[in-house]
Amino acid sequence: TRLCLEDYLKRVLRDVVVLVEHADRFTCTVMDVVFALKRNGQVLYGYGDVYPQTRGQRVTKLRNKIVLSNEESESIITGSQQQQQQQQQQLLQDK
Repeated sequence: TRLCLEDYLKRVLRDVVVLVEHADRFTCTVMDVVFALKRNGQVLYGYGDVYPQTRGQRVTKLRNKIVLSNEESESIITGSQQQQQQQQQQLLQDK
Protein backbone atom coordinates (compact mmCIF):
# COMPACT_ATOMS: atom_id res chain seq x y z
CA THR A 1 0.00 0.00 0.00
CA ARG A 2 2.92 2.35 0.59
CA LEU A 3 4.06 1.91 -2.98
CA CYS A 4 0.56 2.67 -4.26
CA LEU A 5 0.34 5.80 -2.12
CA GLU A 6 3.80 6.91 -3.20
CA ASP A 7 2.95 6.36 -6.87
CA TYR A 8 -0.35 8.27 -6.52
CA LEU A 9 1.33 11.22 -4.76
CA LYS A 10 4.07 11.32 -7.40
CA ARG A 11 1.46 11.52 -10.17
CA VAL A 12 -0.53 14.26 -8.45
CA LEU A 13 2.53 16.31 -7.52
CA ARG A 14 3.97 15.95 -11.02
CA ASP A 15 0.73 17.34 -12.44
CA VAL A 16 0.76 20.19 -9.91
CA VAL A 17 4.33 21.07 -10.84
CA VAL A 18 3.44 21.04 -14.54
CA LEU A 19 0.52 23.40 -13.91
CA VAL A 20 2.61 25.80 -11.81
CA GLU A 21 5.48 25.84 -14.30
CA HIS A 22 3.13 26.35 -17.23
CA ALA A 23 1.64 29.39 -15.50
CA ASP A 24 5.16 30.79 -14.84
CA ARG A 25 4.58 30.86 -11.09
CA PHE A 26 6.61 29.75 -8.12
CA THR A 27 3.67 29.18 -5.79
CA CYS A 28 1.18 26.34 -5.98
CA THR A 29 -2.46 27.38 -5.59
CA VAL A 30 -5.38 25.37 -4.30
CA MET A 31 -6.85 25.24 -7.80
CA ASP A 32 -3.62 23.67 -9.10
CA VAL A 33 -4.11 20.82 -6.64
CA VAL A 34 -7.83 20.57 -7.45
CA PHE A 35 -7.11 20.32 -11.19
CA ALA A 36 -4.33 17.77 -10.61
CA LEU A 37 -6.63 15.64 -8.46
CA LYS A 38 -9.38 15.81 -11.07
CA ARG A 39 -6.93 14.77 -13.74
CA ASN A 40 -6.06 11.72 -11.62
CA GLY A 41 -9.67 10.73 -11.05
CA GLN A 42 -10.32 12.31 -7.62
CA VAL A 43 -12.71 15.24 -7.97
CA LEU A 44 -12.53 17.54 -4.95
CA TYR A 45 -15.70 19.60 -4.58
CA GLY A 46 -16.08 22.88 -2.69
CA TYR A 47 -13.19 24.89 -4.10
CA GLY A 48 -13.42 27.55 -6.78
CA ASP A 49 -16.21 26.92 -9.27
CA VAL A 50 -18.94 24.40 -8.71
CA TYR A 51 -16.43 21.88 -9.99
CA PRO A 52 -13.15 22.31 -11.84
CA GLN A 53 -13.61 22.18 -15.58
CA THR A 54 -11.33 20.55 -18.08
CA ARG A 55 -10.14 22.51 -21.09
CA GLY A 56 -12.73 20.84 -23.30
CA GLN A 57 -15.52 21.79 -20.94
CA ARG A 58 -14.35 25.42 -20.84
CA VAL A 59 -14.13 25.56 -24.66
CA THR A 60 -17.64 24.14 -25.00
CA LYS A 61 -18.98 26.65 -22.49
CA LEU A 62 -17.35 29.57 -24.34
CA ARG A 63 -18.66 28.35 -27.70
CA ASN A 64 -22.17 28.18 -26.27
CA LYS A 65 -21.80 31.73 -24.93
CA ILE A 66 -20.72 32.98 -28.35
CA VAL A 67 -23.69 31.28 -30.03
CA LEU A 68 -26.06 32.78 -27.47
CA SER A 69 -24.58 36.26 -27.82
CA ASN A 70 -24.96 36.05 -31.60
CA GLU A 71 -28.60 35.04 -31.21
CA GLU A 72 -29.19 37.89 -28.75
CA SER A 73 -27.61 40.41 -31.09
CA GLU A 74 -29.85 39.15 -33.91
CA SER A 75 -32.90 39.53 -31.71
CA ILE A 76 -31.79 43.05 -30.79
CA ILE A 77 -31.41 43.91 -34.46
CA THR A 78 -34.84 42.52 -35.28
CA GLY A 79 -36.26 44.39 -32.28
CA SER A 80 -34.81 47.68 -33.49
CA GLN A 81 -36.07 46.97 -37.01
CA GLN A 82 -39.54 46.39 -35.61
CA GLN A 83 -39.38 49.72 -33.79
CA GLN A 84 -38.37 51.47 -37.01
CA GLN A 85 -41.25 49.86 -38.87
CA GLN A 86 -43.69 50.92 -36.16
CA GLN A 87 -42.38 54.50 -36.30
CA GLN A 88 -42.75 54.55 -40.08
CA GLN A 89 -46.31 53.23 -39.84
CA GLN A 90 -47.16 55.90 -37.28
CA LEU A 91 -45.73 58.61 -39.55
CA LEU A 92 -47.82 57.31 -42.45
CA GLN A 93 -50.95 57.25 -40.30
CA ASP A 94 -50.32 60.82 -39.09
CA LYS A 95 -50.16 62.08 -42.70
